[in-house]
Amino acid sequence: MKLLMNDKKVLRYLAALESPFPEDKGRRFVFSYFLATDMISIFEPPIRNSGIIGGKYLGRTKVVKPHSSAENPIYYSPSDFFIGAEIEVFGHRFIILDTDDYVLKYMESNASQYSPEALLSIQNHIRKQEAPAEELETKQTEVDPAVQELEALIDTIQKRLKDHPCKDSIREAFQTCDRDASGFVDKEIFFEICDSLKVPVDDSLIKELIRMCSHGEDKINYYNFVRAFSD
Repeated sequence: MKLLMNDKKVLRYLAALESPFPEDKGRRFVFSYFLATDMISIFEPPIRNSGIIGGKYLGRTKVVKPHSSAENPIYYSPSDFFIGAEIEVFGHRFIILDTDDYVLKYMESNASQYSPEALLSIQNHIRKQEAPAEELETKQTEVDPAVQELEALIDTIQKRLKDHPCKDSIREAFQTCDRDASGFVDKEIFFEICDSLKVPVDDSLIKELIRMCSHGEDKINYYNFVRAFSD
């Protein structure tokens, strides 16, 4: 029953590696939690001009929590993942930094599974998103200009396409084709999905977003792309 109810449902989180080594500073990882099997995969997005190649860090597997015994292993569950949480994977520690709207809605709908600390992390996250414009402008002065440009473009497209009919199915379509939960799909598959969902890829703003989400010759980061179709 669990497999049927949670088939293809994936919770995704952005995490930072906690490491004493300077070369690890700035490394970010995408955790994918598969609700149907309670397995976790980890992918490191490549960062241009940084020397970080990225790729699959951990294939789908159940991850045992530290201090549990081999005789009675305790595995990580969705309730362990929230903004600010520390996740230890085979001796390496990660801090959860962010998540997407799907996870926030999941946590709100399943509040009884989470601790007060976890639910508070949601409230604080929402407050930050709704911060006054002056505060946001101050923070943005420290952000990479390319990131600012991407965020501004996503915001503009969100307003223009808020009533687009593919809004609720586009994320699921990409996730279905992304078996490794890497956040990337082949460019050919990307355009096939967009065509099937009538995404206006000829629109000048959408073209620019696709360009900014492209990685190399044949991959597209759909994680950022689908944000333009969420609230």
